[in-house]
Amino acid sequence: MRSIYRESYKPTEMTTDGLLDTSNDIKSLPLTILTIVLTITVCVFFIDYQRVIDTQGYLVSDKGVVRVFGEQGLVVDKLHIQENDYVSLGDNLVEFKRSIFNAEGKDVLRMKYNINQSALSSLQEEISSTEELYVVLKKKLLERIEKNEREINIIQDEMKLTVENVDIVDDKIAMYEELQKNKHMSKVSLLDQKSLKVNLLSRLKQLERDVFSITKENEILNTEIEELEKSKVLSISQLKRDVSELEIMSAEFGVSESSIIKSPSAGVVTMLNTNVGYEVDGLPLFTIIPKGSVLYAEIYLPSEKISWVEVGDEMDIKYHSFPYEKFGKFKGVITKISPVPVPFTQLSEMAKETLELNPSSGYYKLTARIEDNKVYVDGHDKTLSPSMAFNVSIKGDIMKLYEWLLLSDK
Repeated sequence: MRSIYRESYKPTEMTTDGLLDTSNDIKSLPLTILTIVLTITVCVFFIDYQRVIDTQGYLVSDKGVVRVFGEQGLVVDKLHIQENDYVSLGDNLVEFKRSIFNAEGKDVLRMKYNINQSALSSLQEEISSTEELYVVLKKKLLERIEKNEREINIIQDEMKLTVENVDIVDDKIAMYEELQKNKHMSKVSLLDQKSLKVNLLSRLKQLERDVFSITKENEILNTEIEELEKSKVLSISQLKRDVSELEIMSAEFGVSESSIIKSPSAGVVTMLNTNVGYEVDGLPLFTIIPKGSVLYAEIYLPSEKISWVEVGDEMDIKYHSFPYEKFGKFKGVITKISPVPVPFTQLSEMAKETLELNPSSGYYKLTARIEDNKVYVDGHDKTLSPSMAFNVSIKGDIMKLYEWLLLSDK
């Protein structure tokens, strides 16, 4: 053991002046620096970097939703539904009872019935006026498209004529060049024809740009028509559901001491916010997602970041109601990007109230497909609901690290 110890132990070498000998460390310094430089070079030129764009959005149903309310002051007596139940139109959903129900109470119900009848009439008028408004707006957009198409036809006719003139000028240039060789034509005439050709080609380019610009405008107008149709369906569907709810409530007023809410639409029950013994306080009791609805994500992206994303980009969604630390992230894919940004003042009330947006910015509206419309909670699948807000991380371009370092808009 002593011999082994003596061999393994080497005392630190000292210089003649009593200082530690660091000559070996200094000799190895260039190699250390070279290793560090090579490591950084490999990282910068060979490691991939993926840009991630963080923003916000919320879920939307393509057929809207039905929020079911009860009459304030009633108490839930029987509840025939649970979260995620499928209900058919007209199914009994909730039964209520009153603690006091006398002649005075019936008079109050009769008054509410009359108020509801007036509200029904107003809603019917609103449906008619809404349909007329959308017809007028669509007509204006179609007229604009038709005018643009006529303008494109006129421009294309001029382009055709311009191309023919270019061919004629080309023939003249060839003939004048031949005559000039034989000194039968002055050089001025030849230059005039060449100048004319330049002007014709310049005009042709301008006409092509005009056609492109008008075609692009028509694409935007067609997109606006699609959005208009979609908005019309949602608005009128919601109004008709409101009518249905009022009709059901009107039928219940004054009928008996108990009242029943019947399903105003076939669909899936979600956001259940009541139970037996619950006293109605004016908030929605639950929401019904209509049968056949498709949930999708509506995302609002600041204008300055639009160049970083494109259709097909994948994303990670983190719902505010389901912290990702516990429930994980949800996948989605961008399917559509609005052609123009929307000013903050023109955003929907849902977006303004639900999301933390900058009033001084414009936002592009992105539509995205979500991979799963359910979340696993306490041993059961829970259906995600429209209007659920979320933070989202969009996975953008993949580039080398040096490319990212050179970007001016990180």
